[in-house]
Amino acid sequence: VSNLNAFIHRDLDTGFSTKWSGIWKPGHKLLDYYAYRVNGIWLDSDNLKAVDYGETITYYFETGSLHIEEKITAPKGLSGVKSSLKIENKLEEKKAVQVALEAGIDIREKST
Repeated sequence: VSNLNAFIHRDLDTGFSTKWSGIWKPGHKLLDYYAYRVNGIWLDSDNLKAVDYGETITYYFETGSLHIEEKITAPKGLSGVKSSLKIENKLEEKKAVQVALEAGIDIREKST
């Protein structure tokens, strides 16, 4: 997913597995990786159910009673990418949700 100002290189299993993985602004790496944790459970390949890829990337996760969609876009004019979560409770009863984000920040120039 990219725009004229930035792009993300991320595996379809949610990983950031190579030195080229991350969020880039041409010539500079801005972020090595990021990961979400919802109610203490990391959103990763263990609970990934499907992926849609094209102009955007959407990851579909199932964690117990929650259905979670992460949508990644690269809006025009943004020097980066946007990740948003949609969280749905599959149960009738109300449920508290706690979301945490871990980011590996490593701003540096591209090296070969």
